[in-house]
Order: sequence, then C-alpha cells, then structure tokens
Amino acid sequence: PRSPLERWRLVAGLGNYGLWGTRHSVGMEVLDRLARQLEVADRWRVDKRCCADVTLAAAHGLELVLLKPRRFMNLNGLSIASAAEIYSLGPGDIYLVHDDLDKALGKVAIKLGGSARYGVAPALIRQQLAVWAASQFLPWQGGQGASWKRLWAGFSP
Repeated sequence: PRSPLERWRLVAGLGNYGLWGTRHSVGMEVLDRLARQLEVADRWRVDKRCCADVTLAAAHGLELVLLKPRRFMNLNGLSIASAAEIYSLGPGDIYLVHDDLDKALGKVAIKLGGSARYGVAPALIRQQLAVWAASQFLPWQGGQGASWKRLWAGFSP
C-alpha cells in the first residue's frame, strides 16, 4: 500500500518478452538502463498479479514503478492495466516506452495522447489508460508546444 501523499508514476517498457536485442523490445532495454541509472537494477522481481517484472525507484521527487510485461507486445496492455489497478494509478500517471517505426533508430519521442497504431497494447488504449510517451525522467529537448520532442536514450542512431 502506498501513502496518498506520495507521487507515483508507472513507467512501462513495451516489447516482446524474451526477444531481447530487437528493435521491437527497445522499451524494455530503456527500462533496464533507467533501472541501472537509478541503482535498482538488482531489485527486479516477478509480479504475477500483472504478469510483469517490476522494480520500484525514486527520481525527481517521484516514486516510480518500472514495469516490463512478460507478454508479447500486443498483450502488454493487459499487464499495464493490471499494474495501474494494483498501484491505483490513472492515465496521467502512466508513461509508455516503445519503438516507433516512424522514428529513426535511437530516437525517442514524447507524445501525449495518440492511437494504438500497429496494434500496440490495444486493451490499454481502449481503456484510456495510456499516454503514448517516453519517460519525463530522461533528458529531452524540444520547443514549447511541440507535439513531439526528441529524447536521447543512450542508443546510437
């Protein structure tokens, strides 16, 4: 149980569990890197309630739930919806990290809203739980009001 005074966020790395090193699983790779930077990489645990690997971290005054679903990409939304319920999180508390075939390899973009193009996490999108976004905890640049902002996630283009 969490204190209502704490500011919690769910950061989910989307991908195909077990297919490491593929572009489609870059969300999980980014979360592994983020966990190392936040010094919680050794605390990943399997949470059967949401069928995902989970670790908790703190950054920028926020409590983070880092989540890597143990499902194929098109079912990741089920894990995220379960985790949102477990941690009592709403749409504004959820950040998704995923690949986008429209972006150059190594570039990550922040976008609020959006659709489930390519069939990604359809159950989650239908429930209006998602913000198609990368994490605000990674360095980024972009003009105010820009709908897409580039992030450097430590990957070479």
